[in-house]
Amino acid sequence: MDKRLTITLTIIVLMLIASSIMVSVNQPKERGVIIRTYQSNDAMLQALRSGDVDVAYLQNAAPSVLADLRNDPSLNVVPIPSFGFTYIGMNMRNPPLDNESFRKAMLYGFNRQNALKTILAGYGEVLTPGLFSSAYDGLGWRNSSVNAYPYNPQRAEGLLDSLGYTGSPGELRVDPSTGQSMRTMFIFSRLSDSSSVAVGDQFARDMRAIGLPVISFPVSDVDFNLQTKMTYYFDMYVQTVSTSPAPTWLGTLFASSNDISPAPLSTNLVGYHNGAFDASLEQLLTANNSATARTAAYRCQEQLDLDVPVIPVFSKDMMLVTRPGFKIVPATGSVEETLAQSLVLANAGTTTIAEPSGLTSLNPSLVIDSADLLTLHLITQQLFETGANGTLLPGIASDWHLTNNSTSLSIVLRQGTAFGDGAPITAHDLAGTIEWLKNNAGPSSPFYSIINQTASVVEVDSRTVTVTLKQPNSLVDEQFANLFVLPANLLPATNTPLDLLKSGGLLSSGPFTLERFVQGNEVDLTYNALLPDGTWTTISSANLYGVASQDVSGTPIGGSRIRILFEPLTYQGQQIENATVITQIINPNGAMKTIIQNSYLGFGIYQTTLDLNNHSISTGTHTVQLETYTELPSGTYIEFDQKTLTVNPPLLIWQISVYLLTITLIAFAALAPPSILKERRRVQTSRARSGKAVRYCRKCGARVGPRNKFCLKCGAKIRRRTS
Repeated sequence: MDKRLTITLTIIVLMLIASSIMVSVNQPKERGVIIRTYQSNDAMLQALRSGDVDVAYLQNAAPSVLADLRNDPSLNVVPIPSFGFTYIGMNMRNPPLDNESFRKAMLYGFNRQNALKTILAGYGEVLTPGLFSSAYDGLGWRNSSVNAYPYNPQRAEGLLDSLGYTGSPGELRVDPSTGQSMRTMFIFSRLSDSSSVAVGDQFARDMRAIGLPVISFPVSDVDFNLQTKMTYYFDMYVQTVSTSPAPTWLGTLFASSNDISPAPLSTNLVGYHNGAFDASLEQLLTANNSATARTAAYRCQEQLDLDVPVIPVFSKDMMLVTRPGFKIVPATGSVEETLAQSLVLANAGTTTIAEPSGLTSLNPSLVIDSADLLTLHLITQQLFETGANGTLLPGIASDWHLTNNSTSLSIVLRQGTAFGDGAPITAHDLAGTIEWLKNNAGPSSPFYSIINQTASVVEVDSRTVTVTLKQPNSLVDEQFANLFVLPANLLPATNTPLDLLKSGGLLSSGPFTLERFVQGNEVDLTYNALLPDGTWTTISSANLYGVASQDVSGTPIGGSRIRILFEPLTYQGQQIENATVITQIINPNGAMKTIIQNSYLGFGIYQTTLDLNNHSISTGTHTVQLETYTELPSGTYIEFDQKTLTVNPPLLIWQISVYLLTITLIAFAALAPPSILKERRRVQTSRARSGKAVRYCRKCGARVGPRNKFCLKCGAKIRRRTS
């Protein structure tokens, strides 16, 4: 009986283990990324020096900060060539700035090399009036033959004298139209951009040195926009433009059609009109091949070089500052791509990145801050990748074609692409993403410009989408390059800032998965696994196993009871007690979801219980998505996790019968009559005292004396053995 009881108990314990599983979420990850926001460049650099962060992205750093960094051996400065540029816009609607020679005189009189050295500590390059930096060299867009207009104050003074703007050295020049001293001209800059203020200050000094009454006038962003974009009440302004490899900004800044006055809708703020430039721009946008497009871009630059509608200043290098030992793999023109490449190649551990602002929503229809853009870039894979020199390479899209006079773009998705949860990425998802952005993208969205040019989008087949444009644009593929795909079935119907996050629509398709979002402060990312076919897949924090139930006389029995126990949920040392926890189980084809209720146990601990007797979940492998969100004083807190649930087929009827029989045997053993147990103990005690074997009749079970050869009860012969 003892042996049978031991075996039976072992079977029961194993069955109980199989029917109830408890795991802990938020398992420690081997690799990941933390992105934190800081209020200033000084705060980021302090965090670098203290070891709190590994990489910092500096923006609008003061000249003194850049100079100190160049001489700091404890930090590594990694400059990344930029497609962007800083220029001085001149209001060509009013004299004397409507005169081409006057504008050229100002350009010759401005010491731009000194501005690069004193304002950017040499981290950048001086530009020509074409405004194309050397970052465009690898793409073939820059015309290096245009006039560079080197600093030459004597030539500047000669041009002004020839125009009649005369004056004695050290005095203001006379306006030939009035015979009086020239009117004072103001150059506006943004107080929020220290380098722009410094440019305005130096430009004003250099102009006064050649007798022009120019005063630097830094203002708030609101006043800057009012003066330059709404009323056109300005003489000059300093502006920095961030651009992509596609030089569509040529039309934005200089096309005659974009000078809309007096309505505040213009992007051609300087009021530039030139028919030859407009013709070259149209040829650029309607080109059927890259050679024709580049020839047209060269002509645009040559015309800008002749007319000088703006004064080029410099192109700022984008600045990454790292602790020693962290290797950066630069990608021309993109901090996001640079960090993505560098993080993928990192060996192990967690990398912390400091950003100057952002993490407001991670919503691509609204986002503008660099921290949000970096996060989106890391957790998604773009349609096209950017090569080291800025060239386009296949990403999620394996091929693309521009047809119909550059008004139609066909995009073919790579075979086998999938979201991190394993669901395939289809043309329906890409079309749904574009339509969602069309309905929701605002001016602050990085996709606003290209989405605003989209007339329609059509699914050709499961992998191909055709986008029709409102007007020709041969550069549309480069503008679509950074677009990514979201699951169409999870895109929210409403679009408040956090709707996309809460709907679960921000699924990973890139090297990282979003694990935690603390609005305005921090995001935590975990590393995905790269499959042989080039697809990224989310690494589940735990694998769950269970057995499906089966119906017996109308009652589901035999199903597992799975309990997911969360580790204490805290932020900055405080327990989070008012969180909403949502658990969703997605079936293998991604079509159906089961939502499980959760409960709070106290002390910041939450749990989810899945009883397969109560939930009809098919056999196979499922994705379990867990989302926790709450409101903190600093903003919204959202945490994500993903697990894999394997549901095995239900136990067969005979297995359940054995299970019930085993329980019956256990119950019988536990409820045996006390007299039987008492007699058994007495016999065992007697045997132990006498040291002699106790014999029983094998036929009737009666006790037999040690010397008896036959049973006194039934007469059966007794064989000699011990029991």
